[in-house]
Amino acid sequence: MTGKHLPGHGVYRLHDRLPADEVMFPELLRAQGYTTALFGKLHVSGRVEEAARRHPRDGFDVYEWCLEPALDLDSPFNGYAAWLRERHPEFLRHLEVKRRHRGHDPVEASMNRWAADRTIDFVRAHAGPARGTPRRPFFCMMSVFDPHNPYDNSPLEMERLVDAARIPAPVPAADGGAEVPWAFTAERGHSYLGPMSSFSADDIARMRLGYFAMVAHVDLEVGRVLAALEEEGLAGDTLVV
Repeated sequence: MTGKHLPGHGVYRLHDRLPADEVMFPELLRAQGYTTALFGKLHVSGRVEEAARRHPRDGFDVYEWCLEPALDLDSPFNGYAAWLRERHPEFLRHLEVKRRHRGHDPVEASMNRWAADRTIDFVRAHAGPARGTPRRPFFCMMSVFDPHNPYDNSPLEMERLVDAARIPAPVPAADGGAEVPWAFTAERGHSYLGPMSSFSADDIARMRLGYFAMVAHVDLEVGRVLAALEEEGLAGDTLVV
């Protein structure tokens, strides 16, 4: 987001804070007349930091942040939680209690659906000329959490889109050694899900199915956004990254 390598911005670890004087590129776009929006994950700073305050140079006109579906639901910046509070309050209460152990998300209340819906709303709002003036260029960042562990939160019906028979079998992990990076070994032993050694081949196969189901869901939601660009006549001059 800053265009810099690690020594330039100083964020070396997952939850390091981005210094307040660093400029994110949406601010540069905004200076060139762009309307800018974020729907979803940013994560350029520590989780607690982002839940508590916006970065002063993030550059977003519209800022609907959500790092992941089950965390920081009380943050004033959490757009997903606000949307659930209005549209799906029962699922929000379920999230608040169960967090990452909530089971399969309903499609209509999922973070992926929220991010896509809000992105489509933004695209449609900026599709035509405003009060007789040419349409302003826009930059919209739709940033979702999936695919991410734990791998059992995707809508159940997304598993039907995955050919489970083609998922490759897990490869046994080699023992540690000097050739294995420290971070790789640490993740095997201390990930969110627990040590890799505690999982059977069936456990890993199930996780992989959940991973691909998450990818399938993201694929469908991105497809809805691309369809909206087509419908609004914007596909020809919109760069999708």
